[in-house]
Amino acid sequence: MPGDARLPACSTAPFRAAEFRSREEFETYFRENERLMADRWLREQSLASRSDRVVLDGTCGLCLEEAEFTSHTEGGEATAAGRVPNWREGMMCSCDRRLINRQRALLHYVLDTGALEPWMRVLGLGDMAAMEPVLQTCSARLVSGPGALLQAGRERDGLKNPNYHLILSADQLTKATAVKDLFAMLRRILVGGGQFVFTAAFDPRAAPGEAAGPDRPCDWSLIPQLLDGGFANAKACLYWSEEFGYLGPGNFIFAAQAA
Repeated sequence: MPGDARLPACSTAPFRAAEFRSREEFETYFRENERLMADRWLREQSLASRSDRVVLDGTCGLCLEEAEFTSHTEGGEATAAGRVPNWREGMMCSCDRRLINRQRALLHYVLDTGALEPWMRVLGLGDMAAMEPVLQTCSARLVSGPGALLQAGRERDGLKNPNYHLILSADQLTKATAVKDLFAMLRRILVGGGQFVFTAAFDPRAAPGEAAGPDRPCDWSLIPQLLDGGFANAKACLYWSEEFGYLGPGNFIFAAQAA
């Protein structure tokens, strides 16, 4: 359905998520909510299809309009009833922005939590092209695209002060790159109280101490690495909503605040 590509008031629906600051907190939550997690998994499995796509009705959490969420089944998990889509990379909204699950959720999170306000300067890392129209509308200044991090570093060196209120990163980090030195550099770019909010391939059940390969997903070592890099209140936020098009067994957004 059509939707206004701009968000005049930058208002959203409430973003619901469970927050964790360690693997132990996550494991406790999982045990206490085992039935809920199983029900979500069964619901997702029930949507397996032999068609090339699955379309679900819902509401866009950004524009608050009725929407359809389209997910392609190619490459999805095979079941006896067909294939279950990769929900995290699907659920494209029918409004003008055409954002997929994780992109829409990242914007939904920063707008609802106040991490992004219209007066803020924002640095975008990774493929931000689909999200740029919203970020340009809801921030005072956006720097993104190739070379964005280098530009931000040069600006800081010239001004001798941090220059950004929010850093957004879209699926750029792996276990090999999510290290203290990188986070310390990002911390220096942010003003005090600014936030680093990101998505990343993440395995919440990864064994501690696994070797860091170039494509290995992040694990819970993210949290202490963020803290060691100078951030505070580092957390992982697990979200799920059929109404808002956020299906998937492991949807996480990470956030940390510049101390």
